[in-house]
Amino acid sequence: MWCGFVFPHGFCKVGRRFGNHSWLAQRRSARVNYHGAERCNLLVHMTGEDRTKVKVLVVGAGLAGVTAANELHADGYDVTIIEASERFGGRIWTERDASGRAVELGATWLHGKTGNPLFECAEKLGILPPADERDPEDEDRNDDDDYWGLLKYVRSDGTLLQPDDVRRVMKLFRSFLNELKDDRAKSSLPSSVGQYLDQRWQETASSIGPHDELIFQARKELECGISGCNDLNEVSEMALKPRRFISAGCEEI
Repeated sequence: MWCGFVFPHGFCKVGRRFGNHSWLAQRRSARVNYHGAERCNLLVHMTGEDRTKVKVLVVGAGLAGVTAANELHADGYDVTIIEASERFGGRIWTERDASGRAVELGATWLHGKTGNPLFECAEKLGILPPADERDPEDEDRNDDDDYWGLLKYVRSDGTLLQPDDVRRVMKLFRSFLNELKDDRAKSSLPSSVGQYLDQRWQETASSIGPHDELIFQARKELECGISGCNDLNEVSEMALKPRRFISAGCEEI
């Protein structure tokens, strides 16, 4: 009997099982993509009869794992998925509050519209929110309408920062990001978003308040989360693509 192990984010391992002993004797490895084992030649080139003799174990039940398992099952393989957590879905996670409203905890933002197949799919399915509910980072929103400036910011000692200070710094930060998106300025831009933001911030240092630096650094940390990076010094202005998010509560595509 043949056995196969599919790691959606890593490798596909296939080997012949001898008795009840060696699971991966004479094993071979090959890259596997999100559409199952398309690049794992030992699986792909098997005939229909051979496939019925193969047991495939998919490790991880996130989007990649479930997709791989679905493709393999459709091709006639005997597939089992194992998942370490208590739920399937990986980073796709919808919770509901006491009133039943959906709260999305992950996988809702679409980074980039042009050439993004996920954006095109969401648009065709009509699951993008209307204009008045768009992502606060959407480039189509008015600069004064800065969602992040409406939140409350508290220091580690419990001191609540003044809302006016927060909104002022957030608006300034937004203006810096808009400068980065200006094609006319790209020829003179530093090599990273972080360098540019720090440079522009220092140019305004003479007019900042006592807590403005804290607010500015907090907003930079937030931008790391938005852009999916650990450090804005690792991000170029090309990463500041238009973003959209999928409406909460979409349970099936």
